[in-house]
Amino acid sequence: MTSIFLMFHWYKLILIDLSIFKSKSNINDINNLESLLNRLKQNYKNSLIKISNESLKIGIIIVSDKSTQLKYNQFSVALNCYSILHGYIFENLDPSSYPLCSHILNFFFKKHCCVLIYLLKHSEIGWLMVLDGDNILVNTSKKIEDYFPNLPNVYLIHSERFYNGEIFAGSYLIYNCKWSYLYLYNWINMYQILPQLPYHNNDNGALHIHFALSIGKLSSNCFNLWYKSIDEILYDQYVGCIKCLIGGQRQFDHIWLLRRGHAFTRDYREPPNKILENDFLIHGFKNDSSHYYQTKININICQYNINQWSLPIRREMIISNRTIAQQFIRYHDFDAQQKHPDSVGIPDVFDCWPFCQQNLTGNKEKHYLQTLCKNYTVKPLLNEHT
Repeated sequence: MTSIFLMFHWYKLILIDLSIFKSKSNINDINNLESLLNRLKQNYKNSLIKISNESLKIGIIIVSDKSTQLKYNQFSVALNCYSILHGYIFENLDPSSYPLCSHILNFFFKKHCCVLIYLLKHSEIGWLMVLDGDNILVNTSKKIEDYFPNLPNVYLIHSERFYNGEIFAGSYLIYNCKWSYLYLYNWINMYQILPQLPYHNNDNGALHIHFALSIGKLSSNCFNLWYKSIDEILYDQYVGCIKCLIGGQRQFDHIWLLRRGHAFTRDYREPPNKILENDFLIHGFKNDSSHYYQTKININICQYNINQWSLPIRREMIISNRTIAQQFIRYHDFDAQQKHPDSVGIPDVFDCWPFCQQNLTGNKEKHYLQTLCKNYTVKPLLNEHT
């Protein structure tokens, strides 16, 4: 597929006008926000399809430059072998090979641009798992299908970070369709409205505004908090404002948000050094793979005799006793709330992990909202989902 043809696909997308965010008076005008949300809602509806093609393949991609690929070579080799084992497509993408994204200087937004082009070029792929390079595979029995929605017309799966409750931008599952192209394109273009502050947190900060827009909920108060994020404390308040706006709901019409402790990748920091029963990938591990793997992984074995391959996990790294694992989760759940009260709200998974229901409901939701929303006056402008 040529670059010209790809550009034609881009121009066919019905995009959101981000100019409203350039002026504080515009973003504080409720009529502007209502108009923005209504237009976006209609745009997403215009891009809906019915998922019916079960012959499409499942893909895994990592987007990282050459030096990062070299540093985490064993991580990629493990994922390559895992993909061969389960019949997935695996690719390690270098952004320098995507000239259509060269105008984006911010690496994190450039990454999502590469994802968009990859989807456009690979119509044989349905679901795609997008990962950072520093994800280490720790469980080959987990399958990507385990995380697929059991409802049609859900095209995107994000997750909550355990340690601070933010919506994680680095890894996600996305379905190859026009709705997803629109979602990615709008997210990518938010690099143009990044606050001129030291703690806007790049694509992760922008994702919260983008997520709220995409489910038809946004408050100017939250946006204004993002534009004041000069440190972690203020950034947490911004995240907390968006999470207050979302409420206890984690399943929306076309987007699901996996709860803390239930995602396909978990940050290394909680609990550190160990593998729990529902772990699949561990994110943010910067050290040598020998910390988790007994031996180096030989890609030749995977490519020529996959039945002879198994992940060389150090057994001492695994917590197989669920009671002990739950004690770890309990400790880190309360620790996260104490360190990031403005964005976590309450410890909400310690009493149900590893099988928490997807939405927060009942007294837990009430307590969550009372705690998280006490500092914010937020009201969604639309009650319907996109």
